[in-house]
Amino acid sequence: AGHYEENLFRSRRTEEGKVVGTLVHLWLERIASDGLDHWSAADIKGLSGRLRGQLSAQGVPAARLEACSSLILECLTMTVNSERGRWLMAAHREAASELPLNGVIDGQLIHATIDRIFVDGDGLRWVVDYKTSAPLSGEGPDQFMAREVERYGSQLQLYATLVRQLMPEGQQVHAGLYFPVFDGWVEVKV
Repeated sequence: AGHYEENLFRSRRTEEGKVVGTLVHLWLERIASDGLDHWSAADIKGLSGRLRGQLSAQGVPAARLEACSSLILECLTMTVNSERGRWLMAAHREAASELPLNGVIDGQLIHATIDRIFVDGDGLRWVVDYKTSAPLSGEGPDQFMAREVERYGSQLQLYATLVRQLMPEGQQVHAGLYFPVFDGWVEVKV
């Protein structure tokens, strides 16, 4: 603070947030791929040094490595310790993480990457998007998640439309946003 113009400082934090989000997605993909039996809170804690190296390689300043790696560890630990997180990471039918999809919607080519997709035990197909954001100071989780649904609802609608193009007609798609920082979950009508 004081050495950078305010807009440059905000930009650096935004870029830092993108790096943190990318690494959370990467490690959640790995956890789902390996299976929950291979990941405990102790295993995740052991990633600390590796995460600092990954963050540094992506340009996060040395002074911010500890805070950023702690946030990633918090997200991963919350996910493997929570009922919701374990459900999302479980070995479901037709499960995939970071699934790239392309399709045409309203005459426009759409490229998308779905964070997590699976068919649950009730036969419902889920399209899930992870967000590493959290409520602002003084903001309740419900208010925050409602704001995030406003922000990302159309993105999830695009994902659901792409998925429907590949499925038998009439099969339902459900969508949700998962916030691993605080184990937040909200279903989004698609």
